[in-house]
Amino acid sequence: MHMHEQDLELYVSGRLQPSEMSTVESHLSACGVCRHKLSEAVDALTQTVGRGHQPAGKERRREPRIATGEAGSVQSIVPFTNESLEVQILNVSRSGMQLQSTKSLDPGMMVKIRVKNVVAFGEVRYCSFAGIGYHIGIKIENVYP
Repeated sequence: MHMHEQDLELYVSGRLQPSEMSTVESHLSACGVCRHKLSEAVDALTQTVGRGHQPAGKERRREPRIATGEAGSVQSIVPFTNESLEVQILNVSRSGMQLQSTKSLDPGMMVKIRVKNVVAFGEVRYCSFAGIGYHIGIKIENVYP
């Protein structure tokens, strides 16, 4: 049995209970059809916000960044994985954030970021080696309290 699109949208937005989240992730790990549906749900959500690409080398930030040292976790949604990566949030703005991680993430990946009780959904814009780990830039598409 496959998942309903509404359930996938609830999953992406982080509005499921922890037990429901693990059930969805287990199903997605085994079902290619539902992983494809998940990818389509992510595309639908990001199209409502839109993505503005700018030429490389130009300043891309539109708002000031606020430094933070919060711990969080990142999970790849497209391509899907049920594994979470622990990260440190270096700075945030209304539409972006910079993370520090011990592992790299590929630009273009769609990710879900959890910080305390907040779930943000976004796109990895860059990932560069920074001495003891990687700095990862995220363009935030949606935030759910």
